[in-house]
Amino acid sequence: MDYRLDPSDRYALQQQYRRAVSLSQRLAEARQARKAASESRWWMLGILCALFAFHSDVFLGGALAFLYVHFFVLFREKMAVNRLQERFEEIEWWFHQHGLVMRNDKLYSERDAKREYPLNPFEESSFS
Repeated sequence: MDYRLDPSDRYALQQQYRRAVSLSQRLAEARQARKAASESRWWMLGILCALFAFHSDVFLGGALAFLYVHFFVLFREKMAVNRLQERFEEIEWWFHQHGLVMRNDKLYSERDAKREYPLNPFEESSFS
């Protein structure tokens, strides 16, 4: 089946598509950064310093600092991923309003149930 795009939405569609591709790449990078932050070992140093904190206030301060750094980085990366996900969902909603679906950086019509015919918003042949 031949699916076509509305030529009156050409500019907006191209802009939204560029934003979606850019956001999906940034979202993948942010997810990798969150994974790296969760794999960090700052909390181990915090626990180790806490064991020595019974004898010195310096170790107590160090323990708190290491734990603060660990949880701050986790929180910051989680917030970055959530912010990008919200922006990406807004773009997906815009596509949905225009009868389109984006899967793996490719644009499809919602009527294309098997996702066999990708639409390219930059080709003249994709518009009716």
